[in-house]
Amino acid sequence: QGGGMGLVGPQGKALDGRSLPGRDTRDGLSSHMEFQKRGLGNSSLQQNEGRKVLEGVHYKVAVRESPPFVMYNDNASHGCVGYSMDWLDQLSMKLGFSFQVTRLPANIGTEDLVKMVQERKDGINFSIASITLTADRSKKVIFSTPYVDVTLRVIVLQSVSKSSFWQFLEPFSKSAWLGIIGVFTVTFFSLAYLEGQVNDRDFRHDSPIKNCFLGFYHMFVGALQQTTMNAETAEGRLFLSSGLFFFFIISATYTAQLATFLTRITPTSAILDIDNDGIITEQDLRYFSANMTVIQGSPAGNWFHREVRYLTGDEIYCRDLTDCLDQITSGYAVGTVYDGAIAEYAIGTSTKYQRLRLIGAPFYPEGYGLIFSRSEPQQHINFFNKEILEGRSVGFSDDLMKKWFSGVVATAAATDTTNLRLGIRELGGIFAVAWILLALGWLYFYSQKLRILKLFSPPRQHFISLPPFAKVERARELLNVLENTGRLPNESLQVHLLMRVVLESTIESDLAALALKNHSTWSDPEDPMPQGSIGN
Repeated sequence: QGGGMGLVGPQGKALDGRSLPGRDTRDGLSSHMEFQKRGLGNSSLQQNEGRKVLEGVHYKVAVRESPPFVMYNDNASHGCVGYSMDWLDQLSMKLGFSFQVTRLPANIGTEDLVKMVQERKDGINFSIASITLTADRSKKVIFSTPYVDVTLRVIVLQSVSKSSFWQFLEPFSKSAWLGIIGVFTVTFFSLAYLEGQVNDRDFRHDSPIKNCFLGFYHMFVGALQQTTMNAETAEGRLFLSSGLFFFFIISATYTAQLATFLTRITPTSAILDIDNDGIITEQDLRYFSANMTVIQGSPAGNWFHREVRYLTGDEIYCRDLTDCLDQITSGYAVGTVYDGAIAEYAIGTSTKYQRLRLIGAPFYPEGYGLIFSRSEPQQHINFFNKEILEGRSVGFSDDLMKKWFSGVVATAAATDTTNLRLGIRELGGIFAVAWILLALGWLYFYSQKLRILKLFSPPRQHFISLPPFAKVERARELLNVLENTGRLPNESLQVHLLMRVVLESTIESDLAALALKNHSTWSDPEDPMPQGSIGN
């Protein structure tokens, strides 16, 4: 009851495997391993020369999915892969038995699995799954020597990162910010260069430097959706469309991301080191136990109620590991206690739980072993125990830990928010559209400059070169537009042309009228005009 290690005596009775306080989990098993080695060293357990001890024996093995120990995979030889399945293959190779795997539903409970083995339901001989030895279970089935040591660990939502003066930049990665600056710069320089040559309403023809600042200003206020400039050229409209599309999407994305980063807080009852001994212990957990969740009836849950939280009638429970982690992520609970190896793998391999981490010292050393029906010959179980001890002594279990847990620890313990930032890869589509529109604008500009498009366009007579009657008609059309809309199309260019026509016409008509009126007193245009002859 006090934390057995899954070890079995010669008659199948559970041995107390509790390790001494302060000792490593593996050290807690050492005395029991030595006992097994001494007890299994007699001649009755030795293999015959050239023949494996369980050759010809066929087992039906029940498994349930529990990553990374057992993971269902239809393409695998037995329909499963994982840490436990590698151990099963190793034991089969060493002892010579054959086996058939029965995959159980994912929602089957541990006690149901124990009962299946106990009753040999569907011909099940034993099970290799993540099942911890308890006193109650050892009365129903026989546990082998543990093939892996596990401990309970506390799982919490990771702490908020430290405040920073530049925290407002966190929603995007450095590469994303550089890309945004690049698009912004190219867009406003393009507008300043091309629109600045014809658009005297929004730019200044005589000052390229002022035009650059004006291009920056128009793009900035456009990005803030305060106002937009009126582009006079086709390429200018393309540049403006590119900039407004890009910065509208970027600003909306940034706003959403910024809200996430600035409101990121830990639960109000975070688990802390209350006694200031440098590590989270059972004593610290007692202060936060009311807000922690556990699986009711599980070994971890039983240990938690026995050592940490006493039953008060107001406990928080979860159905399984996924439910526990979801409760912590949502803030419903501040933490949970679970088998460290499985929790570590779940956190390290799922992006959904990247903000969770394992804290504190390992609690309650235990182990996973094979469980056999009590009708299984004891000598066969002894053969399994001997090979498990042999495999662990030569480092086979260590190799499996590297294989199935490599890289998981660092991921699970990560405390920064780098993975939450958006980078070039996530924003690539927006950048692509912006650059395509900019490229089209420049392509149109150079095609105009090289007169490529004019080859495909019908010739059009310029307003100034129109005959008098057509010029009058065109002027009336423009006057109509001005009266109805309050502005002229292509305003800057048309204003220049109309001003030139108006001024030329005014000068000609005024000179003619003056010449006619003052013919008697002033006929020589080279002579100074008489004082007051022009009037108003």
